[in-house]
Amino acid sequence: MSFFDDLNAVSEVKKIKAGGVGKLSISQVANLTVNLPDAKRNLDQRQYKEIQDAFNKFRKCKTKYPMDAQEYVSCCKKIILMLDKIAPYEKYCGGNEIEFSFMMQDFRASEENKKDIKGHIQEFLETIVDKYGSQTDAENYIQYIINGANDRAAIELTYDKAKMFQGILIVNQLHGADIALLYFEWLVQYWIMHDTSSLEKIENLRDVVSFLSGVLVANKLVDSKGSDAIRNKYCDILNQLENKRLSAERNQGI
Repeated sequence: MSFFDDLNAVSEVKKIKAGGVGKLSISQVANLTVNLPDAKRNLDQRQYKEIQDAFNKFRKCKTKYPMDAQEYVSCCKKIILMLDKIAPYEKYCGGNEIEFSFMMQDFRASEENKKDIKGHIQEFLETIVDKYGSQTDAENYIQYIINGANDRAAIELTYDKAKMFQGILIVNQLHGADIALLYFEWLVQYWIMHDTSSLEKIENLRDVVSFLSGVLVANKLVDSKGSDAIRNKYCDILNQLENKRLSAERNQGI
């Protein structure tokens, strides 16, 4: 994305603020939302590297979409909420850190925004499948993934999870592997947040993540080394959750 495109984004935002419609890409919105020099100055090396990597992936999304005020704010919120999972957004917002820290406390606590994360991940991927996937081909591949999980290791892969994964594969076709893998990791993080209420669910999700990490290789999003890195990262998190739950149950005498 060129300097002139980023400069043009300011003019498009002025149109939106005046009540009109502007044409912006995710790349341009991310550039208006994130201050990388602040991130480098205020974050530790690991956090800065993860923010920089995520920002660079956003910058590859160059397709421009018409946005009114509501759509522009929604896009900003999605970017902020995703990056805030890595490191506190007020550290690299480009504004007054104290003011933004107060705003972000309410923002993070808001049940509406928790639903926004859920709606974004689920609805976006399902919409991608409905819009771009041939109905027959999409359904056939979704069923193929489900059957593969069941046949190979008796893994309980639900239709909804398989459909969202199919959305990841279509994102890869539309925007490339970097963006698709970013969405895959956010999807797994969402599952960890919302689908680990019992030992049985933790165990099944660990199997699902392991299986789908292998399917990423079959679809050429990553090589076996990259698949292992994703699998190990999230299986380690799930193992920790499992150990905490086992410890809690032992303490309760269950």
